[in-house]
Amino acid sequence: LAKHWWEGKDAQGNKRDVTATTLEIPLGSGPYRIKEFVAGRSVVLERVADYWGKDIPVNVGQNNFDQVRSEFFRDDTVGREAFKADQLDWFNERSGKQWSTAYDFPAVAEKRVLKEKFTNSSSGRMQGYAFNLRRPLFTDIRVRRAFNLAYDWETSDRLLSNGDYHRDNSYFDGIPEFMATGLPEGAELQILEALRDKVPAELFTTPYK
Repeated sequence: LAKHWWEGKDAQGNKRDVTATTLEIPLGSGPYRIKEFVAGRSVVLERVADYWGKDIPVNVGQNNFDQVRSEFFRDDTVGREAFKADQLDWFNERSGKQWSTAYDFPAVAEKRVLKEKFTNSSSGRMQGYAFNLRRPLFTDIRVRRAFNLAYDWETSDRLLSNGDYHRDNSYFDGIPEFMATGLPEGAELQILEALRDKVPAELFTTPYK
């Protein structure tokens, strides 16, 4: 967002406070602007006809809709039912179990609704449990490892999610340039050598996973 906008004044002449919440539509610089919205329920974006970056090669062929309307649902079940009732054009399913069991309605069988999985390798993602290391109990790595060994992820995935999930071994799983693979080598090893007395010894002998 433009700095001069945040440091300026609103329509009532009041200086904007970047630390405060607001429903004032901000000034943007992308291919769409906010046309209208209902707080907590929906937002309509309209295409900027004279968008400065429309002819940049990476943008050619994109941003083709004049308007994009997004509906927000506090409960995924309500959103899913709205999609099944033909109230939405697109629904992003985030539950492996629902993906396998909730899409047996006629429109799917008739190919009027298409189910597709898209591999996302553009950014890291993580879903899991995080330990509060401020609590003394969890500062012991052996305790954290014990939890990991006790949790039967494979059975949980098979019974609760129909085997649709993949167990990540890195915060950057699926992005070879960033995820940890094999043993440290090259420049990475040089950096870690200077910290050898501060990191676990197995870091140099056992691939991380």
